[in-house]
Amino acid sequence: MSTKEKIYQLIDNLSEEQLNGLLTMLTGYAEIVEEAKDNAYCAKLYEESKSEDNSETTSIEDFAKELGISIA
Repeated sequence: MSTKEKIYQLIDNLSEEQLNGLLTMLTGYAEIVEEAKDNAYCAKLYEESKSEDNSETTSIEDFAKELGISIA
């Protein structure tokens, strides 16, 4: 029996109340997994930014000019 079949068999034997609890747990688990992916991506970006040359600076006036914004 495959894992999927075992899970289906377990689910078939749960009451509606138990299914609601299971749904809550699975939803929470999915959110935790997604948050972990986001955190890993942010950590990767942070590490990449630390290795970049950040010595070049631009004044706010020049930056606004590049964007076509007047900050007179």
